Amino acid sequence: MARGHTSEATSVWDAEPSAKKGSFRLRKWYFDFLTPALDYCFVYFADVCLLGATFRSLTVHLARAGEGVPSTRTLAVTHVAEKAEGERGRTFSFAGGQINVHDGRTAIDVSGAGCSVTLHYLPLSGLRPHPVVIGNGGRSRIFWTPIHLKASVSGSVVIGGEVIEVSGCDGYVDYLESSYLPPAVPVRTLHWGRLHHPDLDLVFMRAANGLGDAAWSRLSIHAGDSFTECEEVAIVNMPGPPGSGSQATSPTGYTADAASGSRRVHVNVHHAVAVQEGSFIDHRQVRWAGARYILKKLTRDPRSTKWLSYADVVLQDGEAIKQIHDVPLIDEFALL
Repeated sequence: MARGHTSEATSVWDAEPSAKKGSFRLRKWYFDFLTPALDYCFVYFADVCLLGATFRSLTVHLARAGEGVPSTRTLAVTHVAEKAEGERGRTFSFAGGQINVHDGRTAIDVSGAGCSVTLHYLPLSGLRPHPVVIGNGGRSRIFWTPIHLKASVSGSVVIGGEVIEVSGCDGYVDYLESSYLPPAVPVRTLHWGRLHHPDLDLVFMRAANGLGDAAWSRLSIHAGDSFTECEEVAIVNMPGPPGSGSQATSPTGYTADAASGSRRVHVNVHHAVAVQEGSFIDHRQVRWAGARYILKKLTRDPRSTKWLSYADVVLQDGEAIKQIHDVPLIDEFALL
């Protein structure tokens, strides 16, 4: 099994901030929060550089607990000015507002037709897990890293008639970048999940190829005064309902296991309700129909499902065992 590498700690495009004409680059920033009442919101900010042109999208999604169909809005992103700040910081200014992504603090202040987002993320620790770098020997890479493993989120989100205000709730931020042309991406399936609890914070991912003989993964867990990163994560599906057949992921849930030294982590994930289903990239924001068609074909139209789930976590360190049960978890399965 190939492991997620920790030696390459910088983005594969850091030395080349603008995609060259004729090359491909996908970047995606993900911001979320989950309230104590189990209202879930995320914001995607993505750009795709293709054949010398850049396509950008900003998607806001809100799933209210027990209140029918989730709401999604995609805002136009035009006339973007990007500014690097410090080693990892980025500021994006555009007609609809501004996004600031920093190790110390992240802020989103954007608005458009029937939608506005004003959110501030204050990280609750200085911890930043190592990135996972996925490659198969060539120059192209996929780079994934959490930016804020856990943050205190305050602000508001408005989508149509839905308004949610938060103050000090738990949130998470990460970043994904790929320089692979999508038909050449070595990953076909992706599992990801994050949870927050007073006793621990945890994020895991596992990316695998279509044959199942190569995978890249990491589980990072912060519990008390300790921080552990495990480079190999095993995913085992729970049995599905009768007649569900063989699937890449179970509608019921799965287990995730990882270890580092004497520390072992077992996560039992029970899916409760799907809170988002759809594409990674909103092609509707590309005005030219021909470009939409090309972009969809070249990106293989990757799709994912996110769940509100509940997790039982067993953390073992030698003879010491800590168990927590029924912790709300946001997790995702993607077909790429």
